[in-house]
Amino acid sequence: MFEAFTKLKLASAFLGHHTAQGGGTLSAADIFGDIDVVKLESFGGDIDAIFDGPGVAQLYDNRYMPAPEGLDVLLDLPEETLGYQLGLYLKRHRLTIAPPADIDFRDRVAYIRERVRMNHPLIHVLTEYDASPLGELAVQSFFVGQLGNLASGTMLAAGLLQIIQKDPEQLGDVLLLVTEAFERGRTARPFLGMPWEELFPAPAAQIRELFGLAPRTSTLAHLDLDQLRVEVASMGRVSAPEPEPEPEPEPAP
Repeated sequence: MFEAFTKLKLASAFLGHHTAQGGGTLSAADIFGDIDVVKLESFGGDIDAIFDGPGVAQLYDNRYMPAPEGLDVLLDLPEETLGYQLGLYLKRHRLTIAPPADIDFRDRVAYIRERVRMNHPLIHVLTEYDASPLGELAVQSFFVGQLGNLASGTMLAAGLLQIIQKDPEQLGDVLLLVTEAFERGRTARPFLGMPWEELFPAPAAQIRELFGLAPRTSTLAHLDLDQLRVEVASMGRVSAPEPEPEPEPEPAP
């Protein structure tokens, strides 16, 4: 379903691409072809309005940009925590979060873009939208509600156009999904003002409440954590390589 839509590669590098192991990254030109790449790759939101949100300027002024936590560390947290649930998501989809780029902290747009990129998988977990194309569409709609950025809006429009052309009978349900996601983004606290990495040990349900995130109403593209646990268990935990055995001493002549 939505074969043409999946070819959009919605989780692209400039919108928060979480790098898959063994995978490469695509440029905006690879994804959108004739769309004005310069405009698309610009952040496209009202940066002053974004920085007026609670906590955003404070994190920026403190150069808050911690390195990603290791997968083993996340999966060792209690199962109800935000960090553990993020670890499940990353493990199941074989994703890694690349370390922060060496950005110029005088460039507010570069800082915002980097935080969006690093927190993209976390937003899937927080909002409970899965990694399917429709789940990605919902996340982009959430970003539009939060940030009003051109890039997410372009992806949202492109995805809806594909559905109209290829699977129009799904349009009603999809519109309910993206409307829900937009409203949840619009009414929640700014995710760019939250020190997420400090909150990984806390229960995810409490963090959603702290974030002011409204509960989901649509069942479409729902992130099923129980299913993730089953699938991750079948994959096995990531563990450090076993040390090589020491050679046995040779017998004395």
